Amino acid sequence: METEFQDFLTLHEAQLVNNGVPSHLWEALHNKVRNEIFDAGLNFSLVKVEYEDSDEVSWKVVVSNPSGVKKSEPASIFIVDHAWTFDNPETARKMLVEVNGLLERMCNLMNITSGEGDKDKIDIVLDKMWLFNQTYSFAGFERGSNESRPVWYVLDELGSRIQHSDEPSIKMVPFFYTANKTALSIFWLLHDLDAEDELTRDYASHVPVDEELSRLAHLLPWNPCDFTEIDEDVEEPGADYFKMSRFDDVDTVNTRTVTMPTNRKLLVWTDYKLVQKYLTHGRFELTESREKADVIFQTSHIRDFRELSSRDVLLNQFPFESLLTVKDLLATVSRRAATDGKSHPTWLPVTYNLNLNLPEFICHFQKRAERGEDNLWIAKPWNLGRGIGHVITGNINHLVRLPETGPYIAMKYIENPVLFERPEIGKVKFNCRYEVYLKSLKPLKFTCYRNAFLSFANVEFSLDSFDNYEKHFTAHNYTNPDKLLTLLYDQFVPEFNRQYPEFPWSTVENDTLQCIRELLEAVSSKDPPFGMPSYPQSRAHYALDFMIKWDVNSNGHPIMVPQLLECNFVPDSKRGCENYNDYFNSVFAALFLGGEDNEHNEIHPPSS
Repeated sequence: METEFQDFLTLHEAQLVNNGVPSHLWEALHNKVRNEIFDAGLNFSLVKVEYEDSDEVSWKVVVSNPSGVKKSEPASIFIVDHAWTFDNPETARKMLVEVNGLLERMCNLMNITSGEGDKDKIDIVLDKMWLFNQTYSFAGFERGSNESRPVWYVLDELGSRIQHSDEPSIKMVPFFYTANKTALSIFWLLHDLDAEDELTRDYASHVPVDEELSRLAHLLPWNPCDFTEIDEDVEEPGADYFKMSRFDDVDTVNTRTVTMPTNRKLLVWTDYKLVQKYLTHGRFELTESREKADVIFQTSHIRDFRELSSRDVLLNQFPFESLLTVKDLLATVSRRAATDGKSHPTWLPVTYNLNLNLPEFICHFQKRAERGEDNLWIAKPWNLGRGIGHVITGNINHLVRLPETGPYIAMKYIENPVLFERPEIGKVKFNCRYEVYLKSLKPLKFTCYRNAFLSFANVEFSLDSFDNYEKHFTAHNYTNPDKLLTLLYDQFVPEFNRQYPEFPWSTVENDTLQCIRELLEAVSSKDPPFGMPSYPQSRAHYALDFMIKWDVNSNGHPIMVPQLLECNFVPDSKRGCENYNDYFNSVFAALFLGGEDNEHNEIHPPSS
């Protein structure tokens, strides 16, 4: 038995310590999870609370043991089962339809009346579940790993009915038991409890008690309150925020002139297999030596800028380019381009950092609701791409809960997008990706690859079924390539012009290029860590994703306005290589040869 307990500690001690589980309870916990002893019902019971002037019913959990429960007792740790586990709203809906008895159990647990039909019940459960959902992730979600997406779960009937208190009597945490790969929750007492005392826990235990406004925001699902009196505008964060988790080891005042050899080919070191396969330009030659390279084209972040600054070498990255490629920072620097006293430029959907500015976001949300404006939002993890972890919802409780899982922004969902007619489907959303060749920041010099890349949704657009990925997202080359519409840019433009003869694509493109110019001016308008520095060794290849929305001008006439969604460095170039045999030759000529013999592949932004 002692050996089994030691084995248990070897696998679980880090979890126990990180969650603050008192060590005198560890052995009892081992016994209970190993033997599946769910004995909370021997000490606690559910109490139904009814109100005289209302049909509303609530529940609480109280101590039923006549002797009470002592915090110091070695067995005073208890297991709570998870009644329902899912990873996203689409999965949740599917489970409610397919898993026998789940919908009925959730309706009972959430006090949903039986008078509704199953379809309506499902929608009500999906709306109300954010009062009950808990979350865990045992991997490094904040580091952007695809394997670390959060999991949502609903506690069983006892666990779900333990109410909130700012002065809780218990602490509850998720616990992963590796022996049978099972996720449970466990709770223990924070002080002794007498018979009839209520069990309570802190629903916002991740927020310090002294951060009153933030706690009010995080507790909004259970304690609704008015945030419209606070300021909805956000201030740009301080230097510490910009430095957080950034690893740029760089001399930001590097002004050395880089001289490239003219009597031989330029040696290219790269870890990008597509470059190794498709770069055939006569002025470049691949090398396996990073130390001897004239050009370093690296897919991971360059960490040795300072060391490389002493060499005549060109790089495919700028220091502090996370200001463009990380979603929260992109929104922050983009706001610098706002004019006419507005909080955002016309090309950026209203965006809030939910981890940093949740109260301001709630204020903005509530003011929109008061004005009767559309309140659909798309929430995105900061560091995950390809639509991973993205959520579209108008449910404020859902949006408020998301920061518990990791870093998130909320971006106003484009409810009036310009659509593209797919004859076999109907009018669908589409995304246009412009690839930017950034050659210098000061002075600003950039061009774009002439062939923009298009992505299309697979289901006709409508403002419903927001958990339908095929309808509301366009990145299907990773999830459903069989339905993928491949339309090259030279095919798209005339078809777009046919569908919208009064709105030529050339105008949309010029507006998009102007947006890119304003973004790059904004990100270089301040010194590091607030901005990207001019860096003679640096070049960059970015992919900027845009949608187009309908708006009206000052005369009330409809116009198309580009909307910036995100920016990626070293973008996935598989499509480019497969469709254009000179794709990487163009990238390298633009970045490292100053555009020599590449004018036919580059488009220039309008003059500022």
